[in-house]
Amino acid sequence: MHSVVDIIISRFSSDDIAEFIGKDVVKYIEMIKGIKPKPRDLIDILFKNITPIELFRKNTEFKNKFFRKLRTEQAKNICISLGYQKDNYFEFLSSYDLSNKKNLKNITNFLNFDYELSTQIESDESSNEIKFNTAISSQYSLFEHQSEIYIKVRDSLRVAPHRVLMHMPTGSGKTRTAMNILADFLRNNEFKDKSILWIADRNHLCEQAALEFEQAWSYLGNNSANVIRLYSEKSKNLDINQFNNGSSFIVSTIQFLLSLRNNQNDFFINFIKKIGMIVFDETHLIIADQYKEIIEAMTPSLSTYLLGLTATPGRSYINMNEDRKLSDFFNNTKYTLKVKGYENPIEYLIDEGYLSKVDTETIDYESKNLIFSDYEKQIILEGKNELSDDRIQQICEEEGRRALIFKKIIECSQENKGNKILVFASSVKEANLFADVLKNFNIKIFAITDKTNSQNRNYLINEFKKPNSDVQILTNYGVLSTGFDAPKTNIAIITRPISSVILYNQIVGRVARGPKAGGNEKCKIIQVVDKGYGFRDLSESFLFWEDIW
Repeated sequence: MHSVVDIIISRFSSDDIAEFIGKDVVKYIEMIKGIKPKPRDLIDILFKNITPIELFRKNTEFKNKFFRKLRTEQAKNICISLGYQKDNYFEFLSSYDLSNKKNLKNITNFLNFDYELSTQIESDESSNEIKFNTAISSQYSLFEHQSEIYIKVRDSLRVAPHRVLMHMPTGSGKTRTAMNILADFLRNNEFKDKSILWIADRNHLCEQAALEFEQAWSYLGNNSANVIRLYSEKSKNLDINQFNNGSSFIVSTIQFLLSLRNNQNDFFINFIKKIGMIVFDETHLIIADQYKEIIEAMTPSLSTYLLGLTATPGRSYINMNEDRKLSDFFNNTKYTLKVKGYENPIEYLIDEGYLSKVDTETIDYESKNLIFSDYEKQIILEGKNELSDDRIQQICEEEGRRALIFKKIIECSQENKGNKILVFASSVKEANLFADVLKNFNIKIFAITDKTNSQNRNYLINEFKKPNSDVQILTNYGVLSTGFDAPKTNIAIITRPISSVILYNQIVGRVARGPKAGGNEKCKIIQVVDKGYGFRDLSESFLFWEDIW
C-alpha cells in the first residue's frame, strides 16, 4: 500500500487506471488469467509496473488527474506545506513542476511514500566512468580446435595483401583465438611500434574487446602495453601525441572513426599512420558503404594488415553480388574452423562440450487475417530474405499469436526455476509489454531495448547475469543479438518471424555455450513459426555462404 496515494487512486475509474497501466497489459493479463481484473487488482498491477515516483515524474496527465481527485482540504494542506497561501489550490498544484527533484520530494513527503526513483539506476556518470587509457603489465591457452586456425590465419596475415577473414561459429572462441594472434604480432614488434586497432559497431562490444585484451596480454605479453578506448567521453579531445608511446591496443566504434574523419581529417590522417593492423569484429557489416569507405581510407597501402572476424561470412540472401563483394574485399582469403573427422565443426563443438546440444521447439501459428503476396510467399518458401518491418509488426501484434507466446514464457519459467530465459521481441513496445504483463505472474523479469539508456541497460544485464540472481527473464529488442555473454542462460524465445541466417546464428549463440565454455550441456531455442517462415538450423547456418568463397 502507498497510503494516501492508494486512497486517491481508488477514486479513479477502472478505465483511467487501465490507461495508466497500458490497455494492452490489462488485456493480456485478463486473457491469461481468464478473469477481468477488479479495481483493486488494477491498482496492484499499476504499482508492479511503475513506482508512484515514476508516475508523478513522467506522466503529467496522471499528476493532474491525481490532484483533481483530492478533497479540497487535502489540496489546501499540501499547498500550505509547500508554502503556498492563496485559495486556487488546484490550479497551483497543476502547474507545480515535478520534474524538479526538490519539488517532487516535497510532494512525496506529504503523501507519505518513499522517495525512490525507480528499480533502475540514475547514477552520476562519473561513478561509472569508462577509463580512456589503461596501462597493462605483463594461461590464456587455446583449445585444440582453435590452434590450427590460429596458425593458418597468423601466417596468412604475414603475406601480402595482408587481408584475412577468420570464420568461426559463435561460441567457439573467435575472440580468444584473435587475441592470441594479436599477441604474437605485438610481442615480436612486427609493426615497428605501430598499434592494433579493434573496430566494433557498439560501445559495449568495444568494452568487451578491451577487457578481453587486458586479460589476454596479462598472460601472453612480454612488455607493457596501453589499452586506449576511443568510445568514451574522454576520447573527444584527442592529442596525436597520445599515440606515440609504442604499440597499443586501440578500441573504437566505426561511428567514432567516421566522425573523426569527417570533423578532424588532419588528425585522422596522422592517426592512421600509427596503425599496423585493423581487426574488424562482425565483419559481414564491412561491405556497408560507409564502413567500407572508412576501412579503405585506413588501409591506403598494402602495409596495413586487416583481420576480419565473423560467424557468418556473407551479407545478403538473394543478391550473390553483395556476398561476392565481401569475398573480394578480403582477396578471397578465408579460413574456416575445421575439425578432422567432422563435416561440420558445429557437430564437434557440441560433442566436445564447447557448445550446448540445441533442442529446437516451434510455436506454430497461422494468421487468420493476413494474406501474403506472391513475392512474400516466395521469400517464405526460400527463406532468403526478411519481410518488411511493417509486415512483421502486423504479424506480431495479432492477439492470438501473442497470447501463445505469453503462455509459453510462463510455462518455461515454471518448468524449472533454474532456467534463465532470453526473449527476443519484435519491437521496443513488445519487449516492454512482455515485462509489464509477466511481472503479474510472480516472475522476476526485466526489459531492455535500444531505447534504454546505457547505465540502466548495464545495470539490468548485470542483475540478470549474477549467479544467484532471482531475475529469471530478460526480454529485449535490438541489443542482445551480438556480444552478450551470459553462459548460464539456457532458453531463447524468438518471437519475431525470422529467416535471416545472420540474426538466427547470433541469437542462438547467446544461449549455446557448452559446459567447457562455462555454459550448459543443453539449451532450448523456441521460435514462433508463421506458416513455415523461419531459419532453424545452426549447422546449416554456419556453412550457408561456403560457395561464395
